[in-house]
Amino acid sequence: MSLLAAPVQLCGQSCSSPAAGKLRSTPGKLQLLAGAEVGWAPVYGKLSLMGESTLHFDLYVSAGPELVRELIAADAASPEVGRWAVGGRVSIGERLFLSNRFMVRIAASELVYPGRVRGRPEIERKLSIEAGVAWLFGGGR
Repeated sequence: MSLLAAPVQLCGQSCSSPAAGKLRSTPGKLQLLAGAEVGWAPVYGKLSLMGESTLHFDLYVSAGPELVRELIAADAASPEVGRWAVGGRVSIGERLFLSNRFMVRIAASELVYPGRVRGRPEIERKLSIEAGVAWLFGGGR
Protein backbone atom coordinates (compact mmCIF):
# COMPACT_ATOMS: atom_id res chain seq x y z
CA MET A 1 0.00 0.00 0.00
CA SER A 2 1.36 3.42 -0.91
CA LEU A 3 0.25 6.77 0.44
CA LEU A 4 1.13 9.95 -1.44
CA ALA A 5 1.36 13.43 0.01
CA ALA A 6 1.50 16.69 -1.91
CA PRO A 7 3.50 19.61 -0.51
CA VAL A 8 1.58 22.09 1.60
CA GLN A 9 3.96 24.88 0.64
CA LEU A 10 6.41 25.18 -2.23
CA CYS A 11 9.54 27.09 -1.27
CA GLY A 12 12.26 28.52 -3.47
CA GLN A 13 13.30 32.15 -3.12
CA SER A 14 9.96 32.62 -1.33
CA CYS A 15 7.20 30.28 -0.13
CA SER A 16 3.77 30.08 -1.71
CA SER A 17 0.82 27.73 -2.01
CA PRO A 18 1.36 25.08 -4.69
CA ALA A 19 -0.48 25.54 -7.97
CA ALA A 20 -0.86 22.76 -10.56
CA GLY A 21 1.81 24.31 -12.80
CA LYS A 22 4.33 24.60 -10.00
CA LEU A 23 3.71 21.01 -8.89
CA ARG A 24 4.56 19.70 -12.40
CA SER A 25 8.13 20.97 -11.94
CA THR A 26 8.45 19.68 -8.36
CA PRO A 27 10.34 16.37 -7.98
CA GLY A 28 8.76 13.32 -6.42
CA LYS A 29 6.09 12.10 -8.84
CA LEU A 30 7.50 8.58 -9.05
CA GLN A 31 6.11 6.17 -11.64
CA LEU A 32 8.29 3.11 -11.15
CA LEU A 33 10.81 1.81 -8.62
CA ALA A 34 12.76 -1.39 -9.26
CA GLY A 35 15.74 -2.61 -7.30
CA ALA A 36 17.58 -5.35 -5.49
CA GLU A 37 18.86 -5.37 -1.94
CA VAL A 38 21.38 -7.35 0.06
CA GLY A 39 20.62 -7.65 3.76
CA TRP A 40 22.39 -8.52 6.97
CA ALA A 41 20.75 -9.35 10.31
CA PRO A 42 23.30 -8.61 13.08
CA VAL A 43 20.77 -8.97 15.93
CA TYR A 44 18.70 -12.14 16.33
CA GLY A 45 16.77 -13.33 19.34
CA LYS A 46 14.09 -15.60 20.74
CA LEU A 47 11.45 -14.83 23.32
CA SER A 48 9.63 -17.68 25.02
CA LEU A 49 5.95 -16.92 25.56
CA MET A 50 4.33 -18.97 28.37
CA GLY A 51 6.56 -21.97 27.57
CA GLU A 52 4.38 -23.03 24.63
CA SER A 53 5.57 -20.92 21.73
CA THR A 54 8.70 -18.98 20.87
CA LEU A 55 8.79 -15.60 19.14
CA HIS A 56 11.82 -15.18 16.86
CA PHE A 57 12.92 -11.66 15.92
CA ASP A 58 15.76 -9.99 14.10
CA LEU A 59 16.98 -6.50 13.31
CA TYR A 60 18.27 -6.13 9.75
CA VAL A 61 20.09 -3.63 7.55
CA SER A 62 19.87 -3.80 3.75
CA ALA A 63 21.17 -1.77 0.83
CA GLY A 64 21.19 -1.96 -2.95
CA PRO A 65 20.76 -0.21 -6.30
CA GLU A 66 17.42 1.20 -7.44
CA LEU A 67 16.09 2.17 -10.88
CA VAL A 68 13.72 5.16 -10.68
CA ARG A 69 11.31 6.60 -13.25
CA GLU A 70 9.71 9.94 -12.40
CA LEU A 71 7.53 12.49 -14.16
CA ILE A 72 8.76 16.09 -13.98
CA ALA A 73 8.41 19.28 -16.03
CA ALA A 74 11.33 21.58 -16.82
CA ASP A 75 9.31 24.53 -15.47
CA ALA A 76 5.73 25.47 -14.56
CA ALA A 77 4.79 26.10 -18.24
CA SER A 78 6.31 22.89 -19.69
CA PRO A 79 4.59 19.50 -19.94
CA GLU A 80 5.69 16.64 -17.72
CA VAL A 81 8.17 14.21 -19.24
CA GLY A 82 9.41 10.89 -17.90
CA ARG A 83 13.04 10.47 -16.95
CA TRP A 84 15.06 7.54 -15.66
CA ALA A 85 17.65 7.67 -12.89
CA VAL A 86 19.83 5.13 -11.10
CA GLY A 87 20.09 5.53 -7.36
CA GLY A 88 20.31 3.48 -4.20
CA ARG A 89 18.23 2.42 -1.21
CA VAL A 90 19.26 1.81 2.40
CA SER A 91 16.86 0.22 4.90
CA ILE A 92 16.81 -0.71 8.57
CA GLY A 93 14.03 -2.84 9.95
CA GLU A 94 12.66 -5.41 12.36
CA ARG A 95 11.13 -8.80 11.53
CA LEU A 96 8.96 -10.74 13.97
CA PHE A 97 8.48 -14.42 13.11
CA LEU A 98 5.17 -15.22 14.82
CA SER A 99 5.33 -18.85 13.68
CA ASN A 100 7.39 -20.99 11.31
CA ARG A 101 5.23 -19.75 8.45
CA PHE A 102 4.11 -16.19 9.34
CA MET A 103 6.17 -13.01 9.69
CA VAL A 104 5.50 -9.30 10.38
CA ARG A 105 7.98 -6.67 9.16
CA ILE A 106 8.45 -2.93 9.77
CA ALA A 107 11.26 -0.84 8.25
CA ALA A 108 12.48 2.66 7.51
CA SER A 109 13.98 3.10 4.07
CA GLU A 110 15.77 5.97 2.29
CA LEU A 111 15.87 6.25 -1.50
CA VAL A 112 18.58 8.51 -2.96
CA TYR A 113 18.81 9.35 -6.68
CA PRO A 114 20.06 12.20 -8.91
CA GLY A 115 17.42 14.60 -10.19
CA ARG A 116 17.17 17.70 -12.32
CA VAL A 117 14.90 20.44 -10.97
CA ARG A 118 14.31 23.54 -13.09
CA GLY A 119 17.49 22.84 -15.07
CA ARG A 120 19.76 22.35 -12.05
CA PRO A 121 21.09 18.98 -10.83
CA GLU A 122 19.99 17.95 -7.34
CA ILE A 123 20.21 14.88 -5.15
CA GLU A 124 16.69 13.70 -4.28
CA ARG A 125 16.07 11.81 -1.03
CA LYS A 126 12.81 10.02 -0.20
CA LEU A 127 12.20 8.53 3.24
CA SER A 128 9.55 5.82 3.56
CA ILE A 129 8.16 3.80 6.44
CA GLU A 130 7.19 0.29 5.39
CA ALA A 131 5.15 -2.40 7.12
CA GLY A 132 4.02 -5.77 5.89
CA VAL A 133 3.19 -9.38 6.58
CA ALA A 134 4.52 -12.48 4.86
CA TRP A 135 3.46 -16.08 4.58
CA LEU A 136 6.63 -18.18 4.35
CA PHE A 137 6.88 -21.27 2.13
CA GLY A 138 9.35 -24.11 2.52
CA GLY A 139 11.02 -25.44 5.65
CA GLY A 140 10.57 -23.79 9.01
CA ARG A 141 13.12 -22.60 11.53
